[in-house]
Amino acid sequence: MGWIRRSSCFLRASLHCGNLKAVLSTGRPCLIEKPVGFSAEETQSVLDAAERAETWGMVAVNRRFYSIIQRARELLAEAGGLRAIRVEHTEWMHESASWGLSPDILNRYFYINGIHLLDTMCHLAGLPCSTDSIVRKFPGRRNAYDAMFQFGSGAVGHYSGQWYAPGRWALDLFADDLRITFPRMEEAIIQRTGKDAEPLLLDEIDKQFKPGFYRQMEAFVEKVKAAKSNKYPPSSIQLQRIEQISNGQAFNPKSNIKNATSPISCFLPEAVEIMRIVERFVDARHLPSFS
Repeated sequence: MGWIRRSSCFLRASLHCGNLKAVLSTGRPCLIEKPVGFSAEETQSVLDAAERAETWGMVAVNRRFYSIIQRARELLAEAGGLRAIRVEHTEWMHESASWGLSPDILNRYFYINGIHLLDTMCHLAGLPCSTDSIVRKFPGRRNAYDAMFQFGSGAVGHYSGQWYAPGRWALDLFADDLRITFPRMEEAIIQRTGKDAEPLLLDEIDKQFKPGFYRQMEAFVEKVKAAKSNKYPPSSIQLQRIEQISNGQAFNPKSNIKNATSPISCFLPEAVEIMRIVERFVDARHLPSFS
């Protein structure tokens, strides 16, 4: 299949894993819609396929690439680092009957959409070193997901997903004398101790295109070009990033390998780790179901 230069493939989420392994086996890098798989084991099998073919995959979690998320990262670094993060995540499961999804997929809907904000937490705080979570189940899959995290950076996090009630996707970031509030993911408010609040809005690129998409594709293309000009094992960069974010460090793409990758991108090893966190949600301590 040496004649293939580029292609796009759009599939149901349940078909991602098997088809991804087939595409990666050709040795072509892939920009992958989430979820890569419906378990850490499936996601690991995709990573293994990429490693065997000496290629790599980048997962399309576009909120990492929002201009306001990246500006928030800069502000947190200037303030000495993130101290705490809080996420509010609601899904409109009362409308799920009209989505055309099978019961099995709906039962795993956290894997499909809940992963977005969980990934944003890990992008900003690093991978958690401890998790304590509770799941409460209500009729119609309108469940509640709650978790407390401690991150390797020393930050703590609270994830609140009350799918049985009206709500939104929202985010709060806390640092010394700084709070950045996202009442929705496409806008934010900067609050500093003793000063008036300031708006933080999407830049022109994110207004012209769907937020995060342009820079996400740009990062993927840059990585493809870098991989062609630098003959290094793809996993070396990916595993280096895992080690550093687990320790709460910012990834430096120039530290060991020149022009290796964007510090924003999510590659397959990180996707495996995030899927393990999702599984801890799904398999969390359950309170009695409500009927």
